[in-house]
Amino acid sequence: MITAGYASSLWIVVLGFPGCPNIEPTIQSLTSVAASLQVNAAITCQFVSEADDLTKIGFRGSPTVLIDGADIDPDVRANGECNYGCRLYAPSGTPSREMISSAILRALAGTD
Repeated sequence: MITAGYASSLWIVVLGFPGCPNIEPTIQSLTSVAASLQVNAAITCQFVSEADDLTKIGFRGSPTVLIDGADIDPDVRANGECNYGCRLYAPSGTPSREMISSAILRALAGTD
């Protein structure tokens, strides 16, 4: 079993484009979940443009969440296409607290 604690630290990047309405709620959820798991997380937002190499940066739509460089959703990471468009997470448009928590715990366990 993985237990989180303040000794743990993660690098979390939210990739998106200016004007995306789901960036701020995603950052708020990431911050809240990391705090509830007692994980030190450096959360940053990086804006991308159509001119960026979307494949190289792992951008699969706005917002894309990378935890220690890995997409928050393993299925999208394996099968997702990189594109400059909106990315909607079910059911609310942003990653669920459960998705965020699972991704953080996988990152801490080194299984991502």
